[in-house]
Amino acid sequence: MSNEYIFFIRWTKGEQPAPEHMQAAIEEWLKWMGTIAAQGRLADQGNSLSLEGKVVRANDVTDGPYVEIKEALGGYIVVRGEDFEDVISIARECPIVKAGGNIEIRKVVPPQEIGEIILPE
Repeated sequence: MSNEYIFFIRWTKGEQPAPEHMQAAIEEWLKWMGTIAAQGRLADQGNSLSLEGKVVRANDVTDGPYVEIKEALGGYIVVRGEDFEDVISIARECPIVKAGGNIEIRKVVPPQEIGEIILPE
């Protein structure tokens, strides 16, 4: 398992668990993370992200993320795996995915491999 992949955790705004279900949701999340860690596949436990932020461009700074975006980026973790197919199996078990959210997966590219990346046109 030589590659690292970052999981960006997203959910549809307004679809978070109700307060009375939050403890069960947290326990399910911790169980999922514990399974990944026990397999030696958790490279970075990641963090949650606040819902407020800023977007910086060359000429301005605006509030973000934008209100018209229907999904919220809630956090990230980094896992180890052989390839995308391998880590997709981990992502499918995530409580967020099972609750209707999604995970964007990106391979982490070490600095020494940057020259090997072909940028999209």
